Amino acid sequence: MSDFKPNKNEFVDLVYTIRKKRVMLDQDLAKMFGVETRVLNQQVKRNIDKFPASYMFQLTAEEFKDLKYNMRSQSVISSWGGRRYAPYAFTDRGVLMLANVLPSKKAAKLSLHIVDTFVEIKNILAENQLLKTKIDKLEKEAAKKNKVIQTFYAILLELNKKT
Repeated sequence: MSDFKPNKNEFVDLVYTIRKKRVMLDQDLAKMFGVETRVLNQQVKRNIDKFPASYMFQLTAEEFKDLKYNMRSQSVISSWGGRRYAPYAFTDRGVLMLANVLPSKKAAKLSLHIVDTFVEIKNILAENQLLKTKIDKLEKEAAKKNKVIQTFYAILLELNKKT
């Protein structure tokens, strides 16, 4: 396995939103943790009781197809190769649990950085949601004021016609 040392931006680029959850794929995690994808998935199967649906799920064929299409359309070089099954997706909790079951010292170190990245993404999205809420409120207020102005303008036109 090659020595994969992603920076923070690379971590963010490896986080996908699937089923309204932010996840990382088994192949990306395996590469980062310095193990083969096959080994990673074997460890998950051996410890399946530690990976409930809120920690990990397998992509459907349709999700997998969409993901591959989106990666190509973003000019990302795909390393999907001859994969015979859809990848597993791990949430932040799943990544942490994965680091505990993998026989890799690198996994424990990297898992903390990965979880920090998930937290940072959640914070950014929360800030964006707050801004969106404020903008929505301002738009509603502007619409109300616009209606008042239109009403006054209509009244002025009527008064102007009478004189």
